[in-house]
Amino acid sequence: GVADVLVGDRSGAPRHDFVGKLSFSWPRTAAQSGRARSVAGGAPQFAYGYGLSYQNHAMLRALPETPGVDNADANFANYLIRGRAPAPWTLILRHGDRAVPLGDTAQTADLDSVVSIRPVDAEGVQEGGRQFSWSGQGSGEVAIVGPALDMRMLSNGEAVLLLSYRLDEKPSAPTQLAIGCGPGCAGQLDLTPTLNQAPPGEWRNLKVKLSCFREAGADVSKVTEPFALNTSGRLRLSLTTVQLSSDPAGAVCPRR
Repeated sequence: GVADVLVGDRSGAPRHDFVGKLSFSWPRTAAQSGRARSVAGGAPQFAYGYGLSYQNHAMLRALPETPGVDNADANFANYLIRGRAPAPWTLILRHGDRAVPLGDTAQTADLDSVVSIRPVDAEGVQEGGRQFSWSGQGSGEVAIVGPALDMRMLSNGEAVLLLSYRLDEKPSAPTQLAIGCGPGCAGQLDLTPTLNQAPPGEWRNLKVKLSCFREAGADVSKVTEPFALNTSGRLRLSLTTVQLSSDPAGAVCPRR
């Protein structure tokens, strides 16, 4: 039977030993890369050619409990979660040449009485959103800034920018949704008709195709602001989420 195959005699000695060996180095942390005879970033957990046998009585090294990478370095898709910008992203208010960076904690801020922010309850979560108010006394902008992203492959596919928002006061002037990619970079889309059609006071999701920004002239190879909303009129808008999504169902392309 099975026992006769595994056990060779009454002493318990195995009839057959293990012979399988690793055909690549098994990484010790997520920071190590490569699936060959060696990995970049230090000694692997199990080297190329490693394999267990009944003759080997060595103790295995402890498995690491840390990933070896900073979660912020891997966050290229989540820009605003429950009203807060997770690292490495920063939420800012902007008016002319002035910009006010906002911390990760809920807070109230006002920039030159043009654009302001305050925490609001959202979708059943206390202070789970941020409400932005434009006074109509000048051009103001809300943006999320961070390290440069190469979005060329994403914009060639079906990736979308997902916004979870609530319209609190309809825009009194044209309102632009944009991605930032340096001086002179285009990529603005007119969000005014979309906002005018949204029922005030109702949380909604909006998906905008990344390809729309590219077609509007954005250099998607170096996106440093994956979200920017600006207007010179009055507007009140609350946000809980700004992130990339791979689900294009219902996505739109606001007119330029």
